[in-house]
Amino acid sequence: MGITRVTKINKEGDEEATDRTYRHSYEVTVDTLADSEERIVLAASGIPLMRAPHPFDPSAFVTSRRARLREERRWKLWIVDVNYAVLGGEEDAITRPPDQAPDLWVPELRVRTATYERAILQDLDGVWFTNAARDLFPQHMRTITEYYPVVSYRRWWRTVDFDPVGSVLDWVGKVNESTWYVAAARTAQIQGINSEREIWNGQVFYRVDYEIAVRPDGWQITLPNEGMHTRGIDALGEGALRPIMLSELDEDGNKTGIRSKVSEPVPLTIDGYGVILDGLPPEELPPFRVYDDIDFADVGL
Repeated sequence: MGITRVTKINKEGDEEATDRTYRHSYEVTVDTLADSEERIVLAASGIPLMRAPHPFDPSAFVTSRRARLREERRWKLWIVDVNYAVLGGEEDAITRPPDQAPDLWVPELRVRTATYERAILQDLDGVWFTNAARDLFPQHMRTITEYYPVVSYRRWWRTVDFDPVGSVLDWVGKVNESTWYVAAARTAQIQGINSEREIWNGQVFYRVDYEIAVRPDGWQITLPNEGMHTRGIDALGEGALRPIMLSELDEDGNKTGIRSKVSEPVPLTIDGYGVILDGLPPEELPPFRVYDDIDFADVGL
């Protein structure tokens, strides 16, 4: 009773595996409806275990296994896809002993490069991006590409210790409250959490991939101290906003006596009561915190 047959039906990737990834598929026949479960099928004799080496490429190991019914309404026939990939050489064979549970494995870290665009006001020598009239160049002319690392962090959890839905809702978007590896506090942000079930020796685990972006300037928002109003005092002695008015000039540079509201933000003094008309860009305000922080150790990082 139980599993009656396990048959290998293809070896996708073995013929021309230039990237050294492989997929072996098996057909599994079960004898009773009670045995028609993913957990039982993946534990069948003849199905390679997680981290088992490829038969002809000893540097490639089983990275994932997936069981599915061949036909949705027929419970006797299952297909199991076993994927192999090179995980980093023979070191994985040492750190991933076959008798050690996945949640005890050393986490895997990989790093890739990402970019974003940022408008700047000064160059590396402190020179403002202004023309001879001290007018700031358009933003697209002073926008540069910034580079930052994105860390892919993989670890395994027992199902009782990990909530795949709650982790996304509670952790994605959060930043580190203290130093994490080489990332200073509030410079690393969790931008994605992907989880997938895996069966190891009949036990269910979650393989979880975290995407963590690190930006040295942090994940707060910085804005220039500029606006179209200044602070004022109303009749009751309380704060009020006053529109900024500028005098119109004729072609000879003389005032026409006509005043109008500014049509775009202008630099303000640090107290907000006046404007700065020396032609230089405004200073930046203290940064605004828009992402909450958490202790990365509390979420398994």
